[in-house]
Amino acid sequence: MQGATTPHPAPGEAPLGRLRARLQEAHRRRDRAEEARRAAELARALAARQVELETAVLLARRSLSLGDDPELRRELAAWLEGMGDPAGAAEVLRRGLEGGGTAADWSRVAEAWAHAGDGAAAADALRRAMAMAPEATWQEV
Repeated sequence: MQGATTPHPAPGEAPLGRLRARLQEAHRRRDRAEEARRAAELARALAARQVELETAVLLARRSLSLGDDPELRRELAAWLEGMGDPAGAAEVLRRGLEGGGTAADWSRVAEAWAHAGDGAAAADALRRAMAMAPEATWQEV
């Protein structure tokens, strides 16, 4: 097709079709760990190429449902914010902190809720951050 542009993988990156096939095979085998890894791999490849971002989000969510990956969780939150969904980003980040997290983590959740316009949720997250680092000023958290 003349004039059409297709994102090409960088040297060393697998073509999207191959990544999809690997994911489908892991799903078919019911290998949850491998499926999580392959879903994250394909999500990252799509996001890096700036194509099918909705699919990248769905794949990242699937991967996280199979096993937590804090780095993928942060990436998913960034993708959601970039797509204009700061509330979705805040919720993704918050779910990763159930039962833990650092003051910086909760501060990031507060920032996302503030961008979403939910002052009450932002204040709650900021209170959690400050409780974890009572000696810090709010700029340090």
